[in-house]
Amino acid sequence: MGKYLENARDIKFKTLSRPALGCEEWIDEKQGYDKISLFFSTVRKLLDKEYYVFLVLHFILGTRIKETFNYVNAVLEKYQKEPDVLSSVYICTKNTKIGDPADFRVPVPRFIYEIVEMNRSFYSHSNDFISGVIRNAYLRNFRGVFCLHGSRAIFRTIIDFLAKGESINESAKEMYINHKTDSYVKSLYHRNDYFLDRLRLMCIYSKFIFQCAGMPEWVVKVDEYVVNISERVTTRN
Repeated sequence: MGKYLENARDIKFKTLSRPALGCEEWIDEKQGYDKISLFFSTVRKLLDKEYYVFLVLHFILGTRIKETFNYVNAVLEKYQKEPDVLSSVYICTKNTKIGDPADFRVPVPRFIYEIVEMNRSFYSHSNDFISGVIRNAYLRNFRGVFCLHGSRAIFRTIIDFLAKGESINESAKEMYINHKTDSYVKSLYHRNDYFLDRLRLMCIYSKFIFQCAGMPEWVVKVDEYVVNISERVTTRN
């Protein structure tokens, strides 16, 4: 029993070390919406538009902060014009071996491309400078309550509410945030990266985050894209 309690304390410590707006206590979508909306409405007053939009993008991607910059750079380098409906980029992640090429495929839906492209000149700032400004903003009101890495836990928690009833493979939710759940041997043979499921998750989650962030015009863009992607996938089949 003593060892069990010791392990439980360790788990609790690790949970609190990466705070995520208390998402471990959310019981439904509405509670998550209220907490995330309050966060965004508070931080929005402290950030210039470009920084705020980048923070929203970081939430949507569910990536580690370095990986968010990797994604932005990959999109800007690969696409000089609006991409195809089923476009993607490969990025390096925490799981990429040093010296290996980018190996994690991430969807680039048109609305995400637009949100990256419209701030192209903004990314002339260093990554450390951008993330530092954002951290300073949220630490004023959410110290110990949120960190940039916590956005990953927020995605993984709220997506079960948002995608309830959708025929989406559970492994796609883990792969969305680049979690490896397969054994080494299984991963050698099971190579499906659930691209279409992750694209669907990105659309569902993006719409929710744009609503929380007070960006209704982008909610419309997501809806328009979903229609296009549905037509494209139907055509392919």
